[in-house]
Amino acid sequence: MSKLALSFSGGGAKGAFVAGVLYRLFMKGFFTTHTISVVSGTSTGSLIGTLVARKQFADLKKVYSGGVHTRDVLSVAAGRGTLQLLRTASGILGIEVADSEDELLEHNVDILGLAAVLDGKTSIYTIQPLKELIRTFIGLDGFTEIVNNPQVELIYNIVSMNNGDVKCYSSKQRTATEMERALWASVSQPVFMPIVDIGTEFYADGGLTEINPVQAIFSSSNPYDGILALSCSPDPTKIGYTEPLNNLKDMLIRTLDIFMDDILLNDVRVPQLFLALRKSLDALKIADPRRHDVLVASFTPELNELLASVNFDRLKDVPIVFISPDVPVLENGLVFDAEKMKAVFGKGEQTADNMLPKLIQAFGA
Repeated sequence: MSKLALSFSGGGAKGAFVAGVLYRLFMKGFFTTHTISVVSGTSTGSLIGTLVARKQFADLKKVYSGGVHTRDVLSVAAGRGTLQLLRTASGILGIEVADSEDELLEHNVDILGLAAVLDGKTSIYTIQPLKELIRTFIGLDGFTEIVNNPQVELIYNIVSMNNGDVKCYSSKQRTATEMERALWASVSQPVFMPIVDIGTEFYADGGLTEINPVQAIFSSSNPYDGILALSCSPDPTKIGYTEPLNNLKDMLIRTLDIFMDDILLNDVRVPQLFLALRKSLDALKIADPRRHDVLVASFTPELNELLASVNFDRLKDVPIVFISPDVPVLENGLVFDAEKMKAVFGKGEQTADNMLPKLIQAFGA
């Protein structure tokens, strides 16, 4: 029975695709013959990873296939008085302010942003509903079980808003309470959601620097025979954008897409470079030990520090399989539309069916 390390990207509601893939693999018995050893997640991938680490596949389907709505995840940060003021002034300002909170959450992010600024808030939304959701499906007892289970290492990727450093919160090194707060931070996209204090620092979504946190797996002490990395977004090298950029909103969305595509590509390339470096050094050491020693001696202190942070024993001859949708799914990851998420979840299930032969070829039956 092979042991697998899993990596899940961020993407909010788009995580329905990843959840669909995982649920289908579970239903096909894939995780019966392949043991989960390490789980690394960013943003919504951290929530998915927590449910997978605890084998809560039924809850995974419930959360990501239409059982959760936007109001179950987010709430408006601005006070009702400020929103009422904007409604009163809407005619003068030439804006429309939705009457219901559901419509505000899903269609009036511009108004909510203005209201948050007027109210002196640091984010457009709060994640209090999401915290309650996490308590319902996982709870502190669930986090306690995770930190006490050495068979599966769960890693959350978060970013320090104090210095920009990426931090990996591991269930092997943290308490249940620390893991709970780290999950809150990992799912919180700055500006849209509040940052989270842990100790003396403030943290937010690890997707600011790593969308698919494969690299965190390399430092795990748990053994694994292969890596399965799931992404909510298509491989940016295989798609093109032909739609015209007609307004500022289109330009902003495309700019963010390019920025995030570049991060995603680096998330994929860096592990492959580490693997190639390891194999090249091993081959050179066998063929010409002297040249190998001279080359290693020429490494800069910075490179040596980087290499020292990677557990190369885990990299040797380990296959990596990436799964992503072939086209973009959902326009807005902050809108949890039940019908659309159900369709994306189904897309993930279909992709799992198509990819299963490749997974068996890579990781064994």
